[in-house]
Amino acid sequence: MTKIRKNGLKIIRSKVKLLLTVCEALKEAQSPIDKPIFTHL
Repeated sequence: MTKIRKNGLKIIRSKVKLLLTVCEALKEAQSPIDKPIFTHL
């Protein structure tokens, strides 16, 4: 049970990190120069 829980926490943490990086990218993409690059990703 503990192993599954630890793996679940790892997955949640990685998803949170991904969300944070996406949010940061969106914030940076507010400038018109970064927008075309961001849409390509």
